[in-house]
Amino acid sequence: AYIDRARSSYDGSFKRNGVDLIEGRAHFVDSHTVSVNGELIRAKHIVIATGARPSIPTIPGAELGGSSDDVFAWEQLPESVAILGAGYIAVELAGVLHALGVKTDLFVRRDRPLRTFDSYIVEGLVNEMEKTGLPLHTHKVPVKLEESEQGITIHFEDGSSHTASQVIWATGRRPNVDGLELEKAGVTLNERGFIQVDEYQNTVVDGIYALGD
Repeated sequence: AYIDRARSSYDGSFKRNGVDLIEGRAHFVDSHTVSVNGELIRAKHIVIATGARPSIPTIPGAELGGSSDDVFAWEQLPESVAILGAGYIAVELAGVLHALGVKTDLFVRRDRPLRTFDSYIVEGLVNEMEKTGLPLHTHKVPVKLEESEQGITIHFEDGSSHTASQVIWATGRRPNVDGLELEKAGVTLNERGFIQVDEYQNTVVDGIYALGD
């Protein structure tokens, strides 16, 4: 419901500001032309803001877990949840669900969450998690998920396991660039598959920019 209201708000804002909204799948024809539903649209400046989708590991039973997107569709809170991931989405979800009274456990693959953040921020976060009683499990690499009578059981590389009502994958995002035919515009991707940009969000092609996840 929240997401639907947000989208309705955006639609209203577009209309008030004279922005034409064209719904459909777009792809590049050249560096200044895109095709949407067979209609060619030319522009001097083009912004790519197609976002990203959750990246789910390819391990047995991975489909038993949900993603951060699925949380917004919950109609009621689960009794317990295990969150797998070390980024800010994992940390945010763990904090929110824990504060709402859900038995929450956060599992990270290495020694700490938010590894790319400043160490003093991470230390403060970990200390706060300890104070509030939010369990942080380090060096936990999931190898399999399976259904059990108690919920969903996660099996880890070290031989341990954990069972929760819900499992949430928060293990990164994958860019939504499939089908854009970026090569026709000369736009390139980096080694992670995201659109290559500089510090000002310029792609390698003049007049084409990429923003967002």
